[in-house]
Amino acid sequence: QAEPKATLYQPLPIKSGILIEDSLTTQDIPMGQGSFARDYVISLKAGAQIAIDLTSDNFDPVVVLMSENGATLGENDDGPDGSTNSLLFMRIPKMAATPCACGVLAKPRGEPSS
Repeated sequence: QAEPKATLYQPLPIKSGILIEDSLTTQDIPMGQGSFARDYVISLKAGAQIAIDLTSDNFDPVVVLMSENGATLGENDDGPDGSTNSLLFMRIPKMAATPCACGVLAKPRGEPSS
C-alpha cells in the first residue's frame, strides 16, 4: 500500500501591482511569543523596484523580502513615520532575480524588535 504524499508548504503567489487585503490567524505560521507569519511569493526581475507597505491596526507588522535561496534582501519593522507599520522600498539585486518571498510577521504590540 502506498503511503500518502506529504503536503509541502507553499507560499501564496501574488502579482506585482495588486493590493492585498488579508488577515493573519492562529492557523498561520507560529513564530513564538504570540506572533504569526504568512509567506507570499512574487516573481521579480533584477533591477525592478518594489515597495511593500504593510499596515495593521491590530498588530505590529514586519515585512521581510527574501531570495529564492532564503537570503534576506531587505526588511522593515517600523515605518519612517514613526508608526509600527512597515514600509520596504528597494531595488532587486541581480543575484535575486526571481522568485522572491515576502514574509509577513505579526508581533504583539509593544514587543521589542529583534
